[in-house]
Amino acid sequence: LGFIASYIAAGGFAQAIVRRGLFYMYQEEEGLARWTALRGFAIALRATLALLVPAVLVNLIFGILPWSMVLIASLFYAGLAVLWLAWALVYLVGKTPLLLVITALSLAAVIASAKLFGTPPLYANAIGVAVADLLSVATAYYFLGRMARRRGNGDPVNPPRLAVLVFSTSRYFVYGLLFNAFLFADRVIAWT
Repeated sequence: LGFIASYIAAGGFAQAIVRRGLFYMYQEEEGLARWTALRGFAIALRATLALLVPAVLVNLIFGILPWSMVLIASLFYAGLAVLWLAWALVYLVGKTPLLLVITALSLAAVIASAKLFGTPPLYANAIGVAVADLLSVATAYYFLGRMARRRGNGDPVNPPRLAVLVFSTSRYFVYGLLFNAFLFADRVIAWT
């Protein structure tokens, strides 16, 4: 549940971040692309985490799931939402092969914590998601900064207002949201 919800919630934001970032990169405004991508990441992170509040309230009112399951789903939702958004930034800077490296290192952390330290599978997977989050965010920040410094236009002079960003990327946000919702609709229908 946490995986599916994170994918749907972050999908629209990921599309919008990449679309607007590439728009500025094609104009050779890497500083503005970096600023826009990091601003979009911050907004997306707050919005996706804020969606946990109504989900928990719905469970409080209707008692759909046991609270232990809600906590687990919420933690994986938060961790995976950060991961998908950070991967959008890594994609934006053109370092997609590093996604394989990050996945391999995170999987190694899962296996090491489970086999060497006897960590239960649930906690071992949570460690893997945390490692993936940290590596992905660090990679994205590093390469976004390097990209902006390479041309010498690291600080944008006149960044667009939030209303302009929202208007210019709203179609891509809706596309990403609906595409990811459609992607998992068959599973949700099958489970119900």
